Amino acid sequence: MAVRIRLQRHGRRNRPFYRIVAADARAPRDGRAIETLGIYDPVGTTGSRDPVRIDAARVNYWLGVGAQPTHTVAILLKKQGIVPPWKRGSAPRRAAAAAGGSPTPAAPAPEAAARKAAAVAAKADKQAAAAARQKAAELGLGTKKAKREAKKARS
Repeated sequence: MAVRIRLQRHGRRNRPFYRIVAADARAPRDGRAIETLGIYDPVGTTGSRDPVRIDAARVNYWLGVGAQPTHTVAILLKKQGIVPPWKRGSAPRRAAAAAGGSPTPAAPAPEAAARKAAAVAAKADKQAAAAARQKAAELGLGTKKAKREAKKARS
């Protein structure tokens, strides 16, 4: 089950407040939530001074088990100082860069090398197809014929 950390709208017309909830991604916006994690009150409807109240321990738990925050919730979490697990590793690099040192470069992953090779091959195919279309245009062939010629040139 895909879990999202998102806002659930409550309140009356023009006076909204939101619950920050962990919910199934397929559930409707104001549907059943798995757990309420906090409150966001942009207008001051509930009467509290702080517009955002979040249970950081529970949010970290849900982020740790793979819940994805929506864009708006990610901004609210960032303002509260809650850093998602996939961004925690970049803090030492930033600190080292700010101090003038250079962090040790990581070895490229084999998947990254394979993706790069596939991208280079795709670019070469696109260039060959473009050259064939240009040649077909010079010869005055129609578009379908140009596509067939390009296909023959690739094989």
